[in-house]
Amino acid sequence: MIEKKLIKKLQKRYEMLTKKRADRMERERPLRERAEVIFSAPRVIMTDFWCQKCKRDCSGVGFRRVCTSRKLLPTAWLEGICPKGHIIMRYITDKEEDPYYNLSLMVQEQRYKMADDLLTPNDPRFKEVYPKQWAELMK
Repeated sequence: MIEKKLIKKLQKRYEMLTKKRADRMERERPLRERAEVIFSAPRVIMTDFWCQKCKRDCSGVGFRRVCTSRKLLPTAWLEGICPKGHIIMRYITDKEEDPYYNLSLMVQEQRYKMADDLLTPNDPRFKEVYPKQWAELMK
C-alpha cells in the first residue's frame, strides 16, 4: 500500500517536472530560434545594400553586428559602407522589416520582371508583353 502511494507520488512528480520542462522549452524557443539565425549568419559577407543618403543600390562587404540590449530578443544586422562613405545596413533578424526590399531599385526591377514572367494569357498585359505568343494563341 505504501509502495503504491510512493509510486503514484513519484509519477505525479515526474509528470509535473516533464510539463515544467516542456513549458520552459516553449518559452525559450523564440530566443533559441533567434540565436540560431544570428549565429548561422556569416560574420563577413559580400552583399547588396541600399544607401538611404545616395538613394542608390550598391554592393559591399557587410559585417555582422549584434545588439543584446533589447528587452526581449537580440537583434542582428549587416553593416557596411557605401562608395561615398555612408554607413549602410541590412537586417539579419526581422527580415520582413528590412527597408532594402522596399527601397532597392534592383529588387523592384526583379519583381517587375518576375511579374511579367508569370503572366497568363488571361491577363490584359499579356498581349503587350508577349505579342508573338498572343498572335499564335489567336490563330
